[in-house]
Amino acid sequence: ARFPVACVAAGPEARQEAPSVRMDERGAGFDISRYLLDQGHRRFAFMKGLAGHLAAEERYSGFLDALAGAGLNEAAVVTARGDFTFRAGATLMPELVKAPLRPTALICANDDMAVGAMFAAHRMGIDIPRELSVVGFDDTPVSAIIWPPLTTVHQPLKRMGAKAVELLVGQVRKSLDLDERTEAVIPHRLMPRESTAAAS
Repeated sequence: ARFPVACVAAGPEARQEAPSVRMDERGAGFDISRYLLDQGHRRFAFMKGLAGHLAAEERYSGFLDALAGAGLNEAAVVTARGDFTFRAGATLMPELVKAPLRPTALICANDDMAVGAMFAAHRMGIDIPRELSVVGFDDTPVSAIIWPPLTTVHQPLKRMGAKAVELLVGQVRKSLDLDERTEAVIPHRLMPRESTAAAS
């Protein structure tokens, strides 16, 4: 229809069809995992998102990249799959920490599950971060007000939205061809807070 369009957080196929803007989900997974590895953690739990959810799967792939770089593999991690909700985080937390290889760090595919996991940890008497470091993704408002404040990855939503509008305006003004497959990758940022500490 030759109608101006811009995709936000598009998958690989959509990025071939239209201009798009996204963050590097795999790179974000790598960076936050590398941060934990640098603090001495070697036993991990990973709370995944819904099966087939592109961003969540990419975050887990980045995590595995970081493990490989440290000479580790999936034997160093216990996983569970949630649906990105607080309830999922609270429900899955007990089975993860009761694994034979008890983790010292928990990575959650988003902040809501991380906050739910922290709630469950408090109820179980697990000290965060002395006994378990917890991290999330997205830097949602709750991440800064939960106790302890959550280490997370800031997803630059405002900058992504602004860039998407720029792509649309470019097409309307004809400075960007409708057939041009521009792909903008907006940098993420690690937000270290008090939910993480060096492995004990």
